[in-house]
Amino acid sequence: MAVSLGLQPSEDARIEPETHGHLGLSYFAQPYHASKQVAAAWLSVYHNSEKEWDLYELAERLVDLDYKFQLWRFSHMKTVERIIGYKRGTGGTGGVSYLTKALELKFFPELWTIRTSM
Repeated sequence: MAVSLGLQPSEDARIEPETHGHLGLSYFAQPYHASKQVAAAWLSVYHNSEKEWDLYELAERLVDLDYKFQLWRFSHMKTVERIIGYKRGTGGTGGVSYLTKALELKFFPELWTIRTSM
């Protein structure tokens, strides 16, 4: 019997109890898409921050983590640009162009999108 996480990127992503709760590789093969339900839940936490203080603090720490990782991504991209210019990346990627696209990625997109609604 599969157990739904509720936050998975697709309806197929499940934790199988018989595999001791390990996530299958297919779980990570799909890109994550922001969820309106997750965004609504976080927005509720922000609107009730006194009552939901622990979750509010968690959300802010997740935003801090995301923000700091974005700073690292930018610094890394500029370092690569400075060192190898616009050559192909060491992993066979597009180098700087690939790293520039990565700047648009967020670990917790719902925590960023709800800022407009607060």
